[in-house]
Amino acid sequence: MLIFQTLTSVALCTNADWSHKLNPLSIGKFAKLWCFNNVNLSYLPMTYRNNSKAWMLTTLFQNWLQEFDKEIAQKYGNQHVLLLFDNCLSHKTDGMVISNTDVHFLPPNTTSKIMPELLCHSKGIIVTCIFDGS
Repeated sequence: MLIFQTLTSVALCTNADWSHKLNPLSIGKFAKLWCFNNVNLSYLPMTYRNNSKAWMLTTLFQNWLQEFDKEIAQKYGNQHVLLLFDNCLSHKTDGMVISNTDVHFLPPNTTSKIMPELLCHSKGIIVTCIFDGS
């Protein structure tokens, strides 16, 4: 069995009653994942991006937010939605023009206090990944 460690960031987005869920945004270190060697990622129900540290960067965040706003405009017309984000340094909206999305940030140092409560109400989703390289 091949044992290795790699970092992947995953961003999930849903509305309060889970009736509208976006495909996950997965951020890894590598442009092409070995586990998807013969798979066209555009056919998977996820968006994959990469950078050297597998972190959410401001450019990735802003591109995702622009796509989100465009999707809301196409699906719901002039309806506005509210997005709540933690106060991560990469979550910058300065200079962005988004017409259907109101972005609000949680106060500093509250994410760790609020997240356990949100996870308790998240319908108990547990994700386990096991890779066997043999």
